[in-house]
Amino acid sequence: MPFPLLREFPIRPMVCALLFSLISIMQPAVVDAAEGNPTQEELEKQYQEEQRAEHEAYFDKLLEASYPQRAQAWKRDSSDVAAYERSIAPWRTKFADYLGGMPYRPSDREVRIEPVRETETHSAYRVWIPAFDQVDVYGVLLVPK
Repeated sequence: MPFPLLREFPIRPMVCALLFSLISIMQPAVVDAAEGNPTQEELEKQYQEEQRAEHEAYFDKLLEASYPQRAQAWKRDSSDVAAYERSIAPWRTKFADYLGGMPYRPSDREVRIEPVRETETHSAYRVWIPAFDQVDVYGVLLVPK
């Protein structure tokens, strides 16, 4: 497995908790006609809020407990830009492998830029950057004046 943390992180309890939450949310509500008593819909809403709060607290606790483990696994060197790039290079490779590899060659097409608006403070452009084949990455570029 390319990411050792995925082996050690308790995924199964999280998935079970998430599925249980989704199932409980999908239950139909029945209105209680008795006066002064909360309706079934109100009770379900209250239970769902309690359950959501419990799950959030549980996941926050798991996340906080994983900080030292993640820092140990990551081992970034922020002494300068070149050192940082060297320290994250293996993780970029692992991430690319995790996504199925990067078998694409860069496109030889040109970047397309189209002006959108000029204001007193900036210029706005639509930008299409060729990624690979005929696939472009699109964005809006704001250039301060």
